[in-house]
This record gives sequence, structure tokens and C-alpha cells, in this order.
Amino acid sequence: MATLEAVAARLPVGNAALREGLLAAQPAGRFQVFPGPVTTILDVAHNPQAARALRENLRRFAAGRGRTLAVFSMLADKDIVAVVSEIGPEIVAWFHAPLPVLRGASSELIAQRLAAAAPDAPRNGFDTLADAWRAAHAQARPGDRVLVFGSFYTVAALLPLARAGRGPLL
Repeated sequence: MATLEAVAARLPVGNAALREGLLAAQPAGRFQVFPGPVTTILDVAHNPQAARALRENLRRFAAGRGRTLAVFSMLADKDIVAVVSEIGPEIVAWFHAPLPVLRGASSELIAQRLAAAAPDAPRNGFDTLADAWRAAHAQARPGDRVLVFGSFYTVAALLPLARAGRGPLL
């Protein structure tokens, strides 16, 4: 909006166009859906409130869908147990890896928190998010969903792969 105001004299934008643009806008990484035989969903949910909203979105989007597999990583200073507790009932398997940033949770910490919050779901640890992505897509069947979430860093690392439509053939 500020940019449009700054260039309004040279590039006027009418209220109708502005309204249409705002209604059509979708920020990257906020329940961003990539359809296909296996749907990929990216969401930056990294706190319990966002995980609760993500859970509700997944439930609304669940009609006719199969299993939900999660590619997951978070920062160590976030409440991993609370986030996983909110969304855990929707996830049939976890594929996790550490974030390559200073504040990133280690694989061991993520595995420990997943075991505490979602003890019945299989947990698969990997060295990189790309490896976790490949493994999740390799296990997914048509109709399943691969959910990528837990941090802005998690989504940023895998958004290029989702945009390229690259699932199990990476």
C-alpha cells in the first residue's frame, strides 16, 4: 500500500483494482497448497496458536484426502511439544531434520519432543530437510498430503522444491 501511494502520481491504481488485488493475495507459506496426485501444503506455523489454525485448515481441506505426512523442523527456542500436540492428531508420520541456522533444533531435540507429544506416530530423522522431503514424498500415495511446517526457515528451504513440483524424483 505504501509503495502504491508513493508512485500514485505516475502509476494510479483505482480502488476496484486495489480491492481485487488484496482479495487475491496469498502470502507464501501460509497454508500454501500445491495440488497434484500427492498434495503438498506449506505453512510457517511455529507456535501453538498457528498450529491450531493449521489443524483446523487441514480438517476443512480433508474431504476425500488420504493420509497427512509431515516434514518438520523448528527453532530450539520454540515450544515444540505444544505445536506438535496441537497438530499431532492429523499426522500419520513425521519426517524431521535440523534447521541449518544457529537457533535450529537438533535432530535429537526434535525427536525427543516428537516422542513426548506424538508417541504413536512414526518418526523419521534425516540430516537435511531435502532428505526428509524426499522420504515423505517417497512414502506418500496418491491422495495423501505432505505437510511442510514448523518455521519460516523450514518453509523457505522447501518452497523452491514445492514450486518446481519436485516430489519423489529429487
